[in-house]
Amino acid sequence: MKPSKESVRAIKLRLKEVWLKNRGREVGAVIKEINPIIRGWANYHRKMVASETFKNLDSWMYWREQRYAKHKHPNKNSTWRKNKYFGRFDLKRGDNWVFGKKETGAYINKFSWFKIERHRLIPGLHCPDDPNPEVQQWFREKGARQSRDKNESWQKIAKNQKYVCPVCNESLF
Repeated sequence: MKPSKESVRAIKLRLKEVWLKNRGREVGAVIKEINPIIRGWANYHRKMVASETFKNLDSWMYWREQRYAKHKHPNKNSTWRKNKYFGRFDLKRGDNWVFGKKETGAYINKFSWFKIERHRLIPGLHCPDDPNPEVQQWFREKGARQSRDKNESWQKIAKNQKYVCPVCNESLF
């Protein structure tokens, strides 16, 4: 299942409105406003078959970023604009075409940086309410596997609580 065309159209429209609203504003303000939108949309859709959609949105964003830079500096050439706004902001990634503010190191996230999470089926007739110890063990291991995707402090809290919410006794994952 892919993100719907309407959803892609809506995110493009929303991002376009932000770009147009912030046309003359400072780059840091634009980044601050756009990143939460990208993060929210990408996190919602990363459980789908969305990698192709993410690549297309990254390409679309690149041209939006170019237009912003050209509007902000119409008399400067493309090399100057590239040196001013594009670079390798996140050293862990091999991407030299990241739009950002070099003075502060702030940059716009790319959709394709969000890891796609595939849905895993529960084997057989397993149910979290099944009293069978083997089934209970499988769900505990599932929680431990899912916790590895979280940061260290989140993992520590989850492990201390045995991957179960102390209030409602539901799995944390």
